[in-house]
Amino acid sequence: MRPKVKICGVTSPEDANRAAAAGADAIGMVCAAAGAARQIDVPQAVQISRALPSFVMPVLLFADAGSEAVMSFLARIGAAMLQFHGRESAEFCCSFGRPYLKAVAVGSSDDVLAAERSHPDAAALVLDGRRGGSGTGFDWSAVPKPAQRSKDIIIAGGLNPQNVAAAIAATDPYGVDVSSGVCQAGNPLRKDAQLVCQFVAAASSARA
Repeated sequence: MRPKVKICGVTSPEDANRAAAAGADAIGMVCAAAGAARQIDVPQAVQISRALPSFVMPVLLFADAGSEAVMSFLARIGAAMLQFHGRESAEFCCSFGRPYLKAVAVGSSDDVLAAERSHPDAAALVLDGRRGGSGTGFDWSAVPKPAQRSKDIIIAGGLNPQNVAAAIAATDPYGVDVSSGVCQAGNPLRKDAQLVCQFVAAASSARA
């Protein structure tokens, strides 16, 4: 089975629709994360979610946001997965009754194993660089081998159409997650449709 593909940092229904048409399995939206360039508001998130086909999952990303901020999006968007990119506790992440992803800044394999223990109910862990969400990569050799892991992992941070196959070969992930690596040149708020297609194709043909 090919790795799942998430295109994150989507800011428009047009980009969401093109990513879904290219074969993306999930569309990520930055809903509340201080300083994030691609942050959107509730009406934008609603428009993007409505543009998606039925079997493409919207993922709502938050970083150290309050419960009120999370609920303001969930009140308007039905089926959606949550992604927490800050210092959120397992209790907080579970409190919304939705499946969630927990991001982990990876410096060593211990970081991943500690996150598995601290967030046992997470649907998967998103493994990212030290500056999560900035497009910063990390050493893939720090990812525990499949036999050592108890949770699905999603590789993020610094991915692009040229290196995603190598990331998959090195880590055998459940999925991959890209944002800045498929943005338009000179316009970080919009996705490049050709790069999105190339990324999905490269991930789909890769083997662990």
